[in-house]
Amino acid sequence: MTDFQKKSDTFVSLRTISFGFALIIFVVSLIFLKPYFSKKTVSKENDKNSPIKSIEDCKKISFQELSSKLINDSGNSFEVVDIREEKKFEEEHIIGSKNIPIEKNISDFSFFEENKTYIIVTENSQTEKDICKIFPSEKKKKIYILASGFANWKKNLQPTISAGNPYSSTDQSKISYINSEELKKIIDEKKTSIYIMDVREKNLFLSGHLKGAENIDLKDLEKSRHSIPLGKRIIVYDDSGILAFQAGVRLFDMGFLNVFTFSEGLNVWKQKGFEIVK
Repeated sequence: MTDFQKKSDTFVSLRTISFGFALIIFVVSLIFLKPYFSKKTVSKENDKNSPIKSIEDCKKISFQELSSKLINDSGNSFEVVDIREEKKFEEEHIIGSKNIPIEKNISDFSFFEENKTYIIVTENSQTEKDICKIFPSEKKKKIYILASGFANWKKNLQPTISAGNPYSSTDQSKISYINSEELKKIIDEKKTSIYIMDVREKNLFLSGHLKGAENIDLKDLEKSRHSIPLGKRIIVYDDSGILAFQAGVRLFDMGFLNVFTFSEGLNVWKQKGFEIVK
């Protein structure tokens, strides 16, 4: 047998062995991967039957787009719904947003109005994927989800509003105070450059208030922000000063920088015998 024939026979033998080895690997792989392919097939079948095929079924709005809408739109055509837990919402939220925590079954849409678009605020990009699944398909055309949630909004230094914590040095830095003697002098001088805001509930306002004061309940402050004059010095008060402090912080967060909080409150004003009107 020539060297050529020996090499040829060796090559054929090696090719046969290699083919057999490859066939064994293929069979073994098929056995081990069968469950995986079966799972994928079932998953695809389930996807066909599911009304939610992907996160793309929920329309998204970027933080830039929402910021523009908040600046240029009075809010009559849309509403921002923050579905984070109540405590987190109170600590900080997007200006003008409404809090409907997810645990209160937001999917029943008891808040829904047909003529409005709703922008849903989640905590982050992970929670937005879960939220998409709860909305019925017929409502989705009126719903947008803020891309990457509140975390991304804050990360990009977009304006937020806090409840107003008297023990927070940050919130204290937002407040300028005025005492009863200073306020009385301003009222007596009848200055037209002053806007006095009573942030108590309406029934308390009607029972007696400062002369010339306008009533905006603290809980309605954000949605009433467009009616507050920008070119005037704003003086905020309540009975004891706590609500006025919270209002002062929120006004600062909304961009009203010429705000003074009546620290003593209406109770002290009355004790000093100063004028109250009804």
